[in-house]
Formats: sequence, C-alpha cells, structure tokens
Amino acid sequence: MHAHSLEAWTVAFSHGESPDLLYSGGDDSSLCKHATSQWSQDQSRANLASTSSGSGYVFHDSKSHGAGVTAILPIQQLDLDESDCILTGSYDEHIRVLSRGSVKRMTIQAEKRLDGGIWQLKPLPIPEPRLLTEADKERFYVLASCMHAGTRVLEIRRSPERTWSIGIIAKFEEHESMNYASDVQPFQGRLGIEGLTFVSTSFYDKRLCVWNVATC
Repeated sequence: MHAHSLEAWTVAFSHGESPDLLYSGGDDSSLCKHATSQWSQDQSRANLASTSSGSGYVFHDSKSHGAGVTAILPIQQLDLDESDCILTGSYDEHIRVLSRGSVKRMTIQAEKRLDGGIWQLKPLPIPEPRLLTEADKERFYVLASCMHAGTRVLEIRRSPERTWSIGIIAKFEEHESMNYASDVQPFQGRLGIEGLTFVSTSFYDKRLCVWNVATC
C-alpha cells in the first residue's frame, strides 16, 4: 500500500473505539489513518495502492507536523471520552497530543519542543490502580528518545476542563551521538513502584547508558 510520498517511518494500531484503525507517519510530514478492516487479503498490488485515495484510507494529515512523523503512541492509559487520541514525535523536535478533528486532519491539543528529533515514544509503568488518586488517573508518563538531544521523561496531563499539557520531569544528556532507543524497568519497594531504571543507547559513539529516576 502506497500511503506516503516519502519514507514511512512508523506505524501503530489505534486503541480507541475501532482497533482496526492504523496510524502511519512518514518523512513527508504526513500522519495517515487507515481502516484495515476494508483491506482485502486477495487484492492485487495495484488495488492496494489505490486504497491511499479510496477504500481503507481514512485521512491524510499533512498540516500538523513541520517535518517527518517518526513516532506514534496511542493514548490508552486514560479512560478517555475522546474517540481517538495519540502522541506523535517528529523531526521538527516537537511532541504533540492529537485528537480526532475534521475528516482530513487531527486537532493539536498540546505540543512541546524537546530540542531534538523524537525517534521513539514509550509509556512508563504506573502504580497499582488501588494506589492512584483521581488526579493520578488524569496523567501518565512517557519516555522519549530525542536523537541528538538525549532522553526525556515526560508527564502528559489532562485537566478536569479537558485541556492537555506536556511537562519534562527528567533529562539524560550524557550521550555524545543520536539517542534512537531507550527502555525502562521499574523496581519495587514497600509502596509499590519506588523507582525506574532506564537504559538508553546512542549511535555513533556506540554507548549504552544505565540511569535511575526515583518516583517517591
């Protein structure tokens, strides 16, 4: 299926009302949404290519991002009333909260510059549900790999008025090259998750770094 005019960097299934919906991001600055339920396994290559402007193609948003779309993370931690809500990362160095807007594009609910192209977005572990306050249920945390800017730990929050905000709560900037991938492992204490151990990698300097963030 030919969905982008330049390289396609990332894909993610929706976790909203229709799990058959697929998002894709490309170097053409476009965020696309596809309905996989309308794809036929026995379609020819030519017919699949035609779905980019017909059946199976929901929208093509080329206005929300200033450069290639490199990371997509559906927001599934919150009990949202929005039909679809996602985080995106881009070469334009911004992370965005996007919700379904018009037929042709998403609505930007919040955005923040992270000083580097955002190559990977990964949700962080949350405490046991019984330990969450009502305020906790309106926020979650994300690990962002930001290429030459290093790694960021982010808090994504939604207010009672349904406005969104993005905050940086930790940075790791010891890499001397592009940070393309990071991961996290929680460590348990008497009160549940009491800290997080991170590992992050970088490209040309061939580094693998391990670092910690306390959560209580």
